[in-house]
Amino acid sequence: MKKNKAHDEDQQWFKDHIGAELQRMDAAFERSEPELEPFESFVASHKQALRRRLWRDLALFWLVAAMLLLGMFWIMEQDWIWLAALQSLVAVSAVGYIGIAHVWKGRKQWKNN
Repeated sequence: MKKNKAHDEDQQWFKDHIGAELQRMDAAFERSEPELEPFESFVASHKQALRRRLWRDLALFWLVAAMLLLGMFWIMEQDWIWLAALQSLVAVSAVGYIGIAHVWKGRKQWKNN
C-alpha cells in the first residue's frame, strides 16, 4: 500500500515539474502524417515487379528441370551403368559440398576461448 502512495507522489511530481514542458514541446513539434497515395502506388508497383520476377523464375525452373529430365532419360536409354555412375557421382559430390560448407561455416564463426 505504501508503495502505491510513493508511486503516486512521484507521478504527481513529474506532472508538476516536467509535464507542462513536455506538453508544450509536443505541441510545437507535432508530427504530420504522410500522404497514403505514394505509398500505395509504391507497394502496387513493387508487387507487380515481384510477380513478374516470380513468374520468370518459375519458367526458368521448369526449363532447367525439363532439360535435366530429358538428359537423364537419354542417359537411361543409352546405358543403365552410366546413369547409376552419374547418380552416384552427384550424390557423393552433394555430400562433399555440404560437408565442406559446414566445416567452412564452423571456422568462420567467432569462438569465445
